[in-house]
Amino acid sequence: MGLVSFVKEAGEKLVNERVADLEQQTDELIGNTGLSNKKAEELITEKLANYHLEIKNFKINITNATAAISGTVANVVTKEKVVLCIGNLAGIALVDDELEVKVKSEPSSFHNVKEGETLTTIATEFFGNTNKAEAIFKANEPMLKHQNNIYPGQKIRIPVKE
Repeated sequence: MGLVSFVKEAGEKLVNERVADLEQQTDELIGNTGLSNKKAEELITEKLANYHLEIKNFKINITNATAAISGTVANVVTKEKVVLCIGNLAGIALVDDELEVKVKSEPSSFHNVKEGETLTTIATEFFGNTNKAEAIFKANEPMLKHQNNIYPGQKIRIPVKE
């Protein structure tokens, strides 16, 4: 996949309620000091584990809003979800994806959500069918928890047309 770009200012804040000093913006954690980068890297690794995205020999290095990742995943779906999970964090502008995939398949396409879009309008755009909104939602689980929780600047997976 190589380099995948994201909207640095958009995205989920990387906050862990168990660590009081992480109530700051993700931008303050990512890209400033080695210590902050290490904490962000730890939290991202924890987040991926919480999403049950298995990566063997996972490594992440954050420098200047770029997250370089490597390791081995079972399939293309997991690879895409890992990239999106990391890239859709506020403060990340690029993901340098060097993940290896055990079982290769056709990749999904990505879509940058625009102001006013819903999964229904996106489904109509890509598939000509509003009923495909559920397929888009499922393609983005567990990162999306509800169909109505998408935001401008977010990058989502559009599953391969069947």
